[in-house]
Amino acid sequence: MLFIINLCPSVLNFGFKVGDYIMPFNINEEKGMTLLEVMGALVILSLLAVTMLSLFSTSGMWIAGAGRQTRASEYAAAVIEVARAYTNDINPASLPLKFEDDDIMDSKFTFRLNPADTSGPQIEIKAPVKMKAAIDIKQHNDNAYYAAGFHKTIQNNLFDIKVTITWNELGHNRQYELCTITSAR
Repeated sequence: MLFIINLCPSVLNFGFKVGDYIMPFNINEEKGMTLLEVMGALVILSLLAVTMLSLFSTSGMWIAGAGRQTRASEYAAAVIEVARAYTNDINPASLPLKFEDDDIMDSKFTFRLNPADTSGPQIEIKAPVKMKAAIDIKQHNDNAYYAAGFHKTIQNNLFDIKVTITWNELGHNRQYELCTITSAR
């Protein structure tokens, strides 16, 4: 048996020679696909699908993390704005003040800017669940910004306020910090 290939410009012909007779096999007349070709196409398609799905799940995790970071930022800004609104209640003799959220599951953060005055306002801020807030308030040191030998009168009504928000994200502790300087109102 002899395998014959006839290359002509219009048709590619294959044939088998059995004795004096050539049994032609014309590729252009082939109908359908073989099982091997179909399985190869399915393997390629499944590899592409798995790659695309892994991209979607990764981007979903990034979007969820960005959402938690945004919630932490909004929470820190809310804590600072409330603290700024009540700066008249801060007793400079009680500085520095530190408050931490004691229960991260109750969706609120409660503290007093003047802990010695129990009749003063108790501040309560709506908090995202599973996010812990801590607020540090201290007297602002204006001299830290001036060169040595240059004396400026320190305004004793300026406060440094730092809010730190912490949360757990996929087994990792995350932290967002927001600071400001404000004066008593």
